[in-house]
Amino acid sequence: MGLEKRDVLARTRELHIQRAVKQGVGGDIIGPPKWGKTRYVDIPPNLWPVVERLLTEPRPAGHDQEVLLRGPRTGKRWQTSSLSVRWHNFAVELEEKAGIKARGLHCFRHTYATLMAESVTQNPFVLKEILGHKRISTTEQYCHPTAPVITLPVGILTEKGGRQEWTQRKRHIKMTC
Repeated sequence: MGLEKRDVLARTRELHIQRAVKQGVGGDIIGPPKWGKTRYVDIPPNLWPVVERLLTEPRPAGHDQEVLLRGPRTGKRWQTSSLSVRWHNFAVELEEKAGIKARGLHCFRHTYATLMAESVTQNPFVLKEILGHKRISTTEQYCHPTAPVITLPVGILTEKGGRQEWTQRKRHIKMTC
């Protein structure tokens, strides 16, 4: 949520993580990332068209022109409280309709770390840097290599004839929290 257009390095297809947004009293606080350490993260090839669209799409007057991810109605930076409420509503629906108990948003960080750790090309020290951890022991706590795998119907963004559309597919997802 702290990402801005200038954080996208198109030539190398990387994100420069240089700020974090934290929920504070009376609103969000924008500051440096954990430990004050900036880092670079590769943008996966299948996600690049989405990032490119976010960079080039015209924005109405009054909308924040520099924020990469913004609220659809206000055009302002996503507030952490709004995202938490949306996730909670989705999690309740997921449990009611599919019987799957979803946890907090932070769980995605554990899932990402586990998937990256299981990748044969991933060095644990590189993963530590990507996650922005100070110690390798912290990175180890995020990885759950024996996590169960479940199959869920998931919306997938695909390109067809120069336009993007969502399609439903079954995906095997490793639940790590």
